[in-house]
Amino acid sequence: MLLVWFPAPTEKAFKITVLETEFIQYAGVILMIFALIWVVIAQFQMKDSWRIGIDDQINTRLITTGLFRFSRNPVFLGMTVSLVGFFLAFPTVIAFFFFCHWMYFDADSDTA
Repeated sequence: MLLVWFPAPTEKAFKITVLETEFIQYAGVILMIFALIWVVIAQFQMKDSWRIGIDDQINTRLITTGLFRFSRNPVFLGMTVSLVGFFLAFPTVIAFFFFCHWMYFDADSDTA
């Protein structure tokens, strides 16, 4: 709402100007593109093992090849990299807090 009523002062207050360089912003966009490709590949490599929650009736095999050699959950890793890229492409306090929230709350719930 602040952006609607006071666009100029609010925008300046939330920007992290130290990170507003072309190189850093392009690096952020490249990270987001890389993360998207990473997540799509990880989804395809899961094949039939993709599920939400624990199903006692269906037993799927553990995937340990492809991207799963490097990460226990490459989809989560790709989404985390995309948030880092978003923060670098659009360096604002709000984007930083989205990343911190993701790392604190969502990373914790992923390991539970």
